Amino acid sequence: MEYIKSELSVLKVKTKLIVVPSAREIHHMNPLPQPAFSASQFPKDMEPVVLANPQMFRVNEMTFGVINADVVKDLCASTHNKGL
Repeated sequence: MEYIKSELSVLKVKTKLIVVPSAREIHHMNPLPQPAFSASQFPKDMEPVVLANPQMFRVNEMTFGVINADVVKDLCASTHNKGL
């Protein structure tokens, strides 16, 4: 997190860090939907926006939906094709 904080500090534009948990993380073991990380896990002067997984959020007038899982990849990996 210190590396990310240092990289964000050199940017010339106002930037906010958005953190979404992953279904594959070893230390955040919850099935979907996952709760957001605790803000206390980050450095005090960093103040990231912590979101649940999945989540919708707005930036100005635009609405975004995020999910940190690749459902299509998992579905394709579970199917088998026979070569003819």
